[in-house]
Amino acid sequence: MADGSKVYSVIEIMKYMNTQMAKDIVLSEVRVKGEVTGYSAPSSGHIYFKLKEKGVDGWGRPKDYILCCAKFNHNKDKKCKVKMKDGMVVTVIGKAAIFESRSEVQINVSAIFDNNEIGAAKAEYEMRRKRLAQEGLFDPEHKKPLPAYPKSIGIVTSLTGAVIHDIQAEVDKKNPYVQLYLYPSLVQGPGAAETIVRGITYFDQQTDVDLIIIGRGGGSEEDLGPFDEEILVRAIYNATKPIIAGTGHEIHFTLADYAADLRSSNPTMAASDAVYDVVSELNKLRTARQALIKNFDYILQDSIYRLDGLSKQLNAEMNNTYMRYDNTLRELANKLEMKSPEKTLEFRQLQLVNLRRYIEDRFLARVDRLESTYTAESSRLRALNPQSKLTGGFGYIEKDGVPVDSVKVVREGDEIRITINDGVIKARVLGND
Repeated sequence: MADGSKVYSVIEIMKYMNTQMAKDIVLSEVRVKGEVTGYSAPSSGHIYFKLKEKGVDGWGRPKDYILCCAKFNHNKDKKCKVKMKDGMVVTVIGKAAIFESRSEVQINVSAIFDNNEIGAAKAEYEMRRKRLAQEGLFDPEHKKPLPAYPKSIGIVTSLTGAVIHDIQAEVDKKNPYVQLYLYPSLVQGPGAAETIVRGITYFDQQTDVDLIIIGRGGGSEEDLGPFDEEILVRAIYNATKPIIAGTGHEIHFTLADYAADLRSSNPTMAASDAVYDVVSELNKLRTARQALIKNFDYILQDSIYRLDGLSKQLNAEMNNTYMRYDNTLRELANKLEMKSPEKTLEFRQLQLVNLRRYIEDRFLARVDRLESTYTAESSRLRALNPQSKLTGGFGYIEKDGVPVDSVKVVREGDEIRITINDGVIKARVLGND
């Protein structure tokens, strides 16, 4: 590649750089010392990690310098006794190369040695955590309780990315009536902690915000650096409103997580933890209401069926009793006609009158008992009818088809329906006490 006028493709340049690195006396077998971060050991047997060192950039600003490393078939290397973990300091031996699929420089590691040190970043993190813990900034007693039914939530996160959309989707799924406000902030890099603090301060001063969520969609420990800044921890501690931290990192706890009133595993869970699941509760109420209506219909139909049976039984018994006594009367009348002596006739006539009176009394008593049974069953049926309860000034109040069981669920200006005994009254709420 000595031709300075030739235009090379990206692939040609990358292959050339790999070739030159392989020939370079230093890069072909280089030793590098640094702090381990982003360590992972997938089932393939390879391990991947980064070596980190703190420094400053060309403008004198603090910066973490990162070098990617990979050790292939690490699970077969019986000589390596190092138990790798984030925060430890190691020295690696390997070849520098271009990882072509991601176009980045990495060290293909052949050996790892433990320097038996804690990395500068890890040490700084631990020192800061212990100092702030001693000041009481992480004490459980200081944690503010979350509101059970927040009406509005302030969110401090990036304007772009999936976080704000994930939070919106989760809130809409559980309680679409909650109002969300966004304070756009940086979530990584220089100045990110300061913008998050400004967002917390802004929402903490708003009277219509009940709760604050801060977070980002995961990332490496370096990306989460702003959430370890002391100014952010103190802002969370000093806030008067409860704060949920959702940084989207399952393993690494940021100092903001320790200081927050609640730590959620990611922004979606933060949204889920923040709002009451109104949608599920309404669905449960609808299901219960449908079951109640179905059960009432069953009771009503069963009562009608039994009442109809009693009515038919009453009519049949009345007819049978009448026919039986009528036949008896006819038989007695026939016997009377067959006996001609006057006294026998008078006696039989008197006996006939008494018997008729007895029969009538028994018949009327039987009728009274059957009527009492009919009246009792009719009263029971009417008692089961919800309409019968809407008398004497009582009514059934609904808002948007949902029963109103508390003054808290209506506001001034809401339209309501009042069902009374003979119809429905449409009304508007003037206020509540």
